[in-house]
Amino acid sequence: MHKKIKFSLTTFIVTGTLLLTLGLLALILKHPLIFPSLGPTAFLLATNPASKIASGKNTIFGHLIGVVCGYTALVIFGLTTTPAIIISGISIHFVLAAALSIALTSSLMILFSVEHPPAGATTLIISLGILHTIPNITVLMIAVILLYLEARFINNLQIVKSARLLPKKG
Repeated sequence: MHKKIKFSLTTFIVTGTLLLTLGLLALILKHPLIFPSLGPTAFLLATNPASKIASGKNTIFGHLIGVVCGYTALVIFGLTTTPAIIISGISIHFVLAAALSIALTSSLMILFSVEHPPAGATTLIISLGILHTIPNITVLMIAVILLYLEARFINNLQIVKSARLLPKKG
């Protein structure tokens, strides 16, 4: 049980640090650098950094596919200027955009071998209009890259490695 408690504590510290750092940077820059799908991404990066789904390639390109597919669905269904679903309410256009975006994202991640499950949330954030402008989508991708780089730095700290608080590569 001791290892599990240490691993749980490390997960608490790493995930909290990852989002706190991005959140503070967001406050300074006055840009939304935090969004829901960064939570599960931070969890994967903290708990299983050596896994393929938490690799830089999968993390960054998975989210990028999610962004492109989500925005494509917005365009196809004429929703680029429509307020987010939480403001404008449910419509057949949002239902179809969500279904198309997750179907495209899922299949393209598999096709290009960049599976990253949190990207499924990213595509819905876009296709449901929660983040739908090019500047906000660009900031979203910058946040993904920053999160990955920050996690890589934290996971490579000697104190974390020597304490064996993260799973070994393998």
